[in-house]
Amino acid sequence: MKTRVWCAVAFVSVAVGGCGAGGGGGDSASASSGYSGKTTPAVVDSQSAKPLSEGSVGASNRNPASAVGVVSSSAGGRPLNLIVADVLTKSVMRVDLSKPSSLPGAQADETLQCGGGGSYTIHISINDVTEAFDGSLTFEQCKEEGSVFDGSLGFSGLYDINLDTATSMHLAFNDLNVTADGESFTLTGTVDATPMGANTVDTLMNLVSKNNTTGEVEKLEDFEVLITGNFQYVEETLTGRYFHPTFGYVDVSTLAPLKIYGADIWPTEGQLLLKGDHNSQCKLTVLSNTQYMLEVDEDGDGTFEFAQTENW
Repeated sequence: MKTRVWCAVAFVSVAVGGCGAGGGGGDSASASSGYSGKTTPAVVDSQSAKPLSEGSVGASNRNPASAVGVVSSSAGGRPLNLIVADVLTKSVMRVDLSKPSSLPGAQADETLQCGGGGSYTIHISINDVTEAFDGSLTFEQCKEEGSVFDGSLGFSGLYDINLDTATSMHLAFNDLNVTADGESFTLTGTVDATPMGANTVDTLMNLVSKNNTTGEVEKLEDFEVLITGNFQYVEETLTGRYFHPTFGYVDVSTLAPLKIYGADIWPTEGQLLLKGDHNSQCKLTVLSNTQYMLEVDEDGDGTFEFAQTENW
């Protein structure tokens, strides 16, 4: 979970401005389509706790040799779910919304270069009466946050002319391809982002992720990530439902926000709780930026019978 993966400031502080007249956009993406795995509550035990925890941050459907979720010691990996929300919202927010206002029909097309190579082309229109904007974005071998994006998405949102920023954004995509750590994934779903203050953004994800190598499909449902950034660390709070194709779903909550300091890959502080069938649960407690503890309560009586300390 690299600090740069979730820099909330990048979303809320990018200067966007302007007004115009715009059209409307559709939302054909559905996070339910494509998922055929288990849809009942997961039995959380010593065997399922690790993949369920990994999947909650976007890693358990990777090959075992490179699984890199919250509970993985593999080096160099990044949580796929968080990367997707971050890169997609920042890609739209990089566009100068003031440009369409000076053009006939208040529309604009622009091609921007990606940080690690490749590019994306964006078409946008803005309505100066309703302050609504919408458009489409197409990635072409766009490399950001160590991942490569290919495919298209639609977006819409609201712009506040007084604050000179977008106040909400909705992204919808079908068959968006992301290559991360040498593996290819196809994503379908939606991401909604809302600034909550100077350095905070609230992101809601409903998406399906398919590993194109293994064929495994996972799903996030009403998965909310609240991110606050400052000069020392990024703070993350996770809440929502994660579906694993073999074990079923767990409800994820944050007991203490995850904190990632400076250029660290892994959090130094924080605690997550995953609950499954008949209150079976596991608790992940961050011990340092090199170790964590995973505790499991298999029978749901509130006593954690199994505990193990692992290296990141």
